[in-house]
This record gives sequence, C-alpha cells and structure tokens, in this order.
Amino acid sequence: MSTLRTSLDHDHLKETQQPVVPTSSLALSKEIHHQTKVHTFDRIHIERKDEFGRTLTPNEAFKLFCHEFHGIRPGKKKQEKTGE
Repeated sequence: MSTLRTSLDHDHLKETQQPVVPTSSLALSKEIHHQTKVHTFDRIHIERKDEFGRTLTPNEAFKLFCHEFHGIRPGKKKQEKTGE
C-alpha cells in the first residue's frame, strides 16, 4: 500500500492519464494484429465427438485425447467385462 501511495504522491500514476498510442509502425501493426486475433478466436467453436457420434464435453474430450496419445487402455477385468 505504501508503494502505491508514494507513486500517487509523486504523480507517477495519474488516474486521468491518456492511453499510450504506439508511434512506430511495428508497434502499431502488433496492436492491430492483437485486436484482430482476439476477434477471430471469438468465432471459433470446436466440437469433439466420440465413436458413436455423441458430443463430448471439454473434459471428456481431453481425457479421450490423453488416453489415445499415451496408449492407456482399460484394465484386464474391464476388457473382459466389455468384450474388448
């Protein structure tokens, strides 16, 4: 709290400061790229489906992906029970 108070007392932080406008073309292009990138990802929707065509929740999709990637299969008893 004391650092904030000191900064306010010395006018390092002003509540009515104007936003910083980038002056170089590189900084301006980065700012424009960031703005378009944010708007682009708002429109993307990924829907994962299982082998029966049911829509998976994000947690189910992540679990399925991890199990396939690492080669994790059900245990011996579970495989015998389901006939895999």
